[in-house]
Amino acid sequence: MRDVLRRKLPKTRGWYTGIILGILALIALIVWLIWRSMMAESPQRTVEAAIDASRTSDLVALRQCLSAESLAHPGTEGWLKQFAAALARQGVEITEVDILREAATVVVSVPHRGATGGQERTEVAVKLVRQRDIWLIDLEPTMASQNLQFWQAVALEQAQETGTR
Repeated sequence: MRDVLRRKLPKTRGWYTGIILGILALIALIVWLIWRSMMAESPQRTVEAAIDASRTSDLVALRQCLSAESLAHPGTEGWLKQFAAALARQGVEITEVDILREAATVVVSVPHRGATGGQERTEVAVKLVRQRDIWLIDLEPTMASQNLQFWQAVALEQAQETGTR
């Protein structure tokens, strides 16, 4: 049977096989690179996960978005509640993502009632760090990116809204 097949198939010198294997290897590499880039964590996805966790009042999931330094900080619990209250608001939007090596800043536009009582938007710079190939929120510089009155006003406004519902 083997001899019959050898007589019927054209004689090659092995270079067809090499070309085919090379093309298959190239296709496999391209598929792997596309898959890896699609599955990679990004600062924007981390902030989107934090927004989703805040809207569902899931503080456990929100804590998973925080860096180890943030979790170890003594002020984390108070900051976390204020941060969650700001992100839980309707109309919160990510407006800009800036990545510089192992640090990133995601600018989030937060709607709130201004000092005059009208609706305003404040840009909040959410700071992230890359740890173990995962982007995590660094809460201390994030909370420092706006003044304390903004965070307290948004948390108070959120509490008033949930209290009237």
